[in-house]
Amino acid sequence: GVGDHDVDLFVSTNSAGGIAALNAPTDKFALQDLGTTHSNFAVHSNNKLMYVVGMRSTPEIETDEVAVGALPTGFTQSWLWVVDLDQATAEPATRSESTGFYSSPQPSINLNRDYQNLWQANPEVLEVGSAAALSQPTDLALIESGNSISRLVLTAFSSDKVSVLTPDRFTMSGWQIHSLELTPLAGYSMAGPRSVVVNDSGTIAYVSCSLDNSLRVIDISGLVPSQVAALPLLADDTPAIVRAGREFLYGAKHSGNGMVSCSSCHIDGHTDALAWSLN
Repeated sequence: GVGDHDVDLFVSTNSAGGIAALNAPTDKFALQDLGTTHSNFAVHSNNKLMYVVGMRSTPEIETDEVAVGALPTGFTQSWLWVVDLDQATAEPATRSESTGFYSSPQPSINLNRDYQNLWQANPEVLEVGSAAALSQPTDLALIESGNSISRLVLTAFSSDKVSVLTPDRFTMSGWQIHSLELTPLAGYSMAGPRSVVVNDSGTIAYVSCSLDNSLRVIDISGLVPSQVAALPLLADDTPAIVRAGREFLYGAKHSGNGMVSCSSCHIDGHTDALAWSLN
């Protein structure tokens, strides 16, 4: 059964729709395997596929600080989860990670895991290099193709990156990932890409950056995203010392592997309320 205090996704349905569906759902489902912190989600227009970005922490591990710091892909992992919502065939279910070439299409993915050793028996969890790391995904936008997607775009807030993910069953992870690292505007220590939308043709992404108060226009028509424009928004009265110091709270580049930052646990300077047991 599903515990009262550990529900990551709750789905209710009612053919009548509207308020009736909220007050008297005919079916109720819950999922518990979507990590610990959810930033945002997007649902395909066919209502059969849901994509969730967020982080997965492991506070239940009782160990020392050194061991926590050495956990593969970070003590707080960055994930894209893919959820099947097709009520006609089964309850909603989270897709598992890739098991190698030709595994199930569009699997869930630990964004900082190197899946290239999946051909081995009992492969250990390897990390991507720090230059490829994606920390704290905060938003995503889908580019649909029929009943599936051709690509999705996500923002990696603590890495200052915008990434394009393309489903690819010929890669071990199930996805091709190409990223663009954003340069903060003058006077800022980070850009902080927070949210993203794409145009109807799926060729341009518009990214709101909350740490340098800018709007970025990104060309996603090719394989690798490129910046078209960086537009400062309204006057920002944030003190210069705060602008300079934000990278120490939000920037994953200060971690050993580029995969975690202080804000991985202290979301927006607050707390994720998870208690760690460190010996």
